[in-house]
Amino acid sequence: MSVLTIRKMFKLQTLCMLLSLFALPLTAAFIQPDMAVQVANTWQRYNPSGASATTTGFKVERFTGTSFVPCNPSYDKTAADLPNIYLVKYNDGSFVLLSADDNALPVLGYSVAPAGEFRSYSPEFITWVANYDRQIDAIKEYRIELPDYTRQWNEMLRGEIRLDTRTDRAVQPLLSLTWDQGWPYNELCPADAAGPGGHVYAGCVATAMGMVMKYWNHPTTGVGSKSYYAYGYGYQNANFGATTYLWDQMPNSVGSSNIPVATLLYHCGVAVEMGYAADGSGAQSSDAADAMNDYFRYPNAQILNKMGYTDSAWTTLLQAQVDNGSPMYYSGSGSGGGHAFVIDGYDTAGYFHFNFGWSGYNNGYFYTSNINPGGSDFNQWQSAIVNSIPENYSIANTRIKMRSDIASVGDNMALTVSTNPILGSWNINHYEFQLLYDHQFLSYSGANLGGTIASGGNVTVLESEPGILSIVWNSTGKLIGAGDLINLNFIPNDAGEFLFDIGGMMLNSSPVTNVNYLMANVIAPVASLGESHISLQNVMHLGYQQVGTTEIRTTYLLPSWNVTHYQFNLGYDPAKLEFVGMDETGTLSEGCEPIVTLVSPGTVSVSCDSDVEFVGVGAIIKAQFRAIGNGPSLAVTQVVPSVFFFNTMPITSVGSANFILSASSETEDVVAAIRPNLSISPNPVRDIARISFSEKAIEDTDLLVYNLRGQLVRKLTLERTEAEILWDGKDTFGRSLSSGVYFVHWEQGSVSGESKIIMLKQ
Repeated sequence: MSVLTIRKMFKLQTLCMLLSLFALPLTAAFIQPDMAVQVANTWQRYNPSGASATTTGFKVERFTGTSFVPCNPSYDKTAADLPNIYLVKYNDGSFVLLSADDNALPVLGYSVAPAGEFRSYSPEFITWVANYDRQIDAIKEYRIELPDYTRQWNEMLRGEIRLDTRTDRAVQPLLSLTWDQGWPYNELCPADAAGPGGHVYAGCVATAMGMVMKYWNHPTTGVGSKSYYAYGYGYQNANFGATTYLWDQMPNSVGSSNIPVATLLYHCGVAVEMGYAADGSGAQSSDAADAMNDYFRYPNAQILNKMGYTDSAWTTLLQAQVDNGSPMYYSGSGSGGGHAFVIDGYDTAGYFHFNFGWSGYNNGYFYTSNINPGGSDFNQWQSAIVNSIPENYSIANTRIKMRSDIASVGDNMALTVSTNPILGSWNINHYEFQLLYDHQFLSYSGANLGGTIASGGNVTVLESEPGILSIVWNSTGKLIGAGDLINLNFIPNDAGEFLFDIGGMMLNSSPVTNVNYLMANVIAPVASLGESHISLQNVMHLGYQQVGTTEIRTTYLLPSWNVTHYQFNLGYDPAKLEFVGMDETGTLSEGCEPIVTLVSPGTVSVSCDSDVEFVGVGAIIKAQFRAIGNGPSLAVTQVVPSVFFFNTMPITSVGSANFILSASSETEDVVAAIRPNLSISPNPVRDIARISFSEKAIEDTDLLVYNLRGQLVRKLTLERTEAEILWDGKDTFGRSLSSGVYFVHWEQGSVSGESKIIMLKQ
């Protein structure tokens, strides 16, 4: 994956002059691994990217010059082969890269983004670390003393971080991509059985170019064509002008065959006359800039070399590109050649974020300035392609689009509005638009800015009339880059495809016309009316002559099914239970008058007709029975529904209810059960719900949380003598529940009830 010729590290004449300035008596101290871990943990807690990071579970490795190997617990300081660099790897894939000498910069690079277990080290990462390694070798060999680094080490070992930082902002990584050079990204590259997936590597140059272009989703079509001879693989051809690049079919990560992504990376390779090989493909970075100009409609793309800049001037140049929302193709070289990747962000301390194009592994923030003032090689062989902005790019043709995953009726539907890159030079601190949606089948339930590029501002959402949301966002800062603008939540009440459309889109005062509508897909929890499921709730610990209530519950009934009639029989043991009646309060049948007929001892028939459709999920109706068969020991009896119909459709998936009769005698005094009141605060709930009863529980109370599909998602138990319990909005497995409507069914002794709770997540 070599892109630059190997060059000598130092010119002797220049070095001798510099050594006269920097050579002092050596007082540097070796950093032991435990000291490096101490500083790494401090850095992760207070890192200048502004993101939180883990400090638990780690391994320490040392750099050998070409790879990382496990580190000893400690080293003899007089040994000849002491480490120059440590890598502290945390279990979630984040890391801190540190020097092993207190006369060198303490933290060379770091990552706070979990990336999973380290799969491998990218060649680009190894090359970059090797550059640090050679600089530290030079610092030690020529006894260069850098007291500012020693001061930083001492401060960090005391748990302090005092850096020369920007105080105004950091720019989070502009790219969400975790692309790679191997399979399946290389699917259209020349075949070679020795390569990943039976093909040669796509090459770091092509991958870096492709990631920059995917960020912009540009061009729609290229310009011209090209053919060249690739040694060992024959002629390679690409017709850029005849190709439509399918950006919407290029995801952030690819795990299986994806021809649109493979086409882009192969075309990038042909454009730079990639030298393909099974163990790594390479090309010249200068050719990448020319290719973006000539074939891909980036007319201002220009390659600049760091050798013509001071460290501070180069840092300012790179920050200006990122501030404008423009990620950069970047290359650096070392003894093993050169490698290309993408710079797409920076932190407040001047570390730049690298995306190495290695499936997200090793991505992080790295120091680009020379850590050895006496060296020149590190500065000279870095370059960046700047101003990689599509032709004729303006506010007016910025693309706004929407996306939504498939949702189920009754569950939360999350709709996200996103934008193609917004340039920092546009100074966008305001947007507004109207969102049109089908209010007959969708109910708006809230909005948030969590995880969006607009999270630093404030948004108002007003439903000016049914089906039209007016959305206005303002901020004291400005939008930069591509990403989501707002997340909106809806609750669908029917299955089908539903239209969302945007009108009046404005960025500041400029209209945006390149706006895509969306047809969102909603599926039914069950595919048809005949597949509906009926369930009954159990009644626990029913004392003699006490009345218990069971709910007859259904899966979601869609409006399009036009259910206006139901009927069923309930069977029970007349020696154990006495039928009391039906209760429509708080059910889908509320407002109807069901017809109830005692068919025979132990069988009751229920039918109900409505002028409007039964729509929704949960209790259709409630049935009440009195316990009359209590004996000297606990007894179990069942209430069993049968011959159940919705309209004329028989429902065969039907469950029964267990009635648990407490031990008692018929002659004991019967005390009427006191029915406590239940309250939920706050409601809607965004974080923690306080569920309170009006009276302290006289025995343990079960609280069962159901979603709109009738699925039990959490069981809570209120202990005896307590009156309230807190619920963290999570299911049985500790996962946060999505926004939507839930039901809390409670059973306390012989009485029970149900309350509705609305969850609105940020």
